[in-house]
Order: sequence, then C-alpha cells, then structure tokens
Amino acid sequence: MEVFEVEGFRSKSKLYHANDGFFFNVKCARQNSKSLKCIQNGCPATGLMVENLLCVKKVHNHQENPSFLALVVSLKQNILLRCARESTPHRIIFDEEISKTDGLNNARLQYTRFLKTMERARRDAQPKIPLTLLEYAGCFNDERYSCMFQTYNGQNMYRGYINGGPDGGEAVVFISPALENLLTSAQELHIDATFKSR
Repeated sequence: MEVFEVEGFRSKSKLYHANDGFFFNVKCARQNSKSLKCIQNGCPATGLMVENLLCVKKVHNHQENPSFLALVVSLKQNILLRCARESTPHRIIFDEEISKTDGLNNARLQYTRFLKTMERARRDAQPKIPLTLLEYAGCFNDERYSCMFQTYNGQNMYRGYINGGPDGGEAVVFISPALENLLTSAQELHIDATFKSR
C-alpha cells in the first residue's frame, strides 16, 4: 500500500498512514526502511515501510479512525492558542482539551512529550522586554498588563509618557485618580521618582 507522511502531535514528529484510517509512528529507522508501530495503545499492529510502500505485518485490534488527523490538528491548535493567551498551568490546559476529544483518549498523546511545544507557544506570545522608556510606555494600553496599572481598589491609574527634549529628558508618569481634582488647582506638584530602573 502507498504510505503518506503527516505531521504528528509533537513538534517535528511524523505519523504514517495508508489512507485507511489507521496510523503508525516509527519504531525503528534503518537506512532503506522503517519499522512502524500503531499509535493506538495496546494494538499489536506493526508495519514495514520501504521507500513509499507500507506492508502491515500484524492486524489492528481496533476500528479505523478516519477523523484522527482532524482531531489532532484541532487539539494542537486549541492547546497552543490557550497557552499563548492564558496563564493557566500547562498541565490543566492539556488535560481539559484532551478530555474534550474522546477519539484521542487511547492514542499516544503524552503531556511530557508535548510540554516543550506548549512552553514555546507561551514564550513566543510574550512581548519583548522594552529597551527604552518609549517602548515601555507602549505597554500601557496592552490588556495583558492592565492589572499592573490599577490602585488597590481596582481603579485605573493615569499613565503617560513625557518627553522633555534633549535637555529635559523623558519620563513615564503614574497618577492616582484620587489626585485628579488636586491637579487642576495645585500651585506646585512634587513627584517622587525612581531613576534608571527597568
């Protein structure tokens, strides 16, 4: 049977199938051939792949699953999207998404093997550390950091960026909304500032 190679569950992993609803991964790779084993736990089916042809040595003990590929793609997308958008622990995300896909419960989709891919998705979604005050000020309107610019009772602080030119320097300013009325009538304003901090 002609064999097809598709992307597996983990990053850079491969699965093989003959377009019949059964899927294999590589058990042992040789120079001119590959020994394959069914991805389903407890299934004795094995195969030998030479060039682009697959010879199944043992029969599968389960029904074919033609929707497996679609389930894998959907599962990976959902898990990685949540890793990028949420701060939920990786293990909880993995378990919750796996529980939604009955068709994958018996497949070899292991958390420990997929963890690095999940960590990479979360890391890549994080913004770069700002190198200047202007770049830092660009984070003020980012929803991910909104909780960092609030008072103890949940009010949003005023935050802004001031550029005083070549001689005046630059600064970022945080002001409590409780001072709003005072600012319109104050004669002098003394500001406690921290300099040269990241």
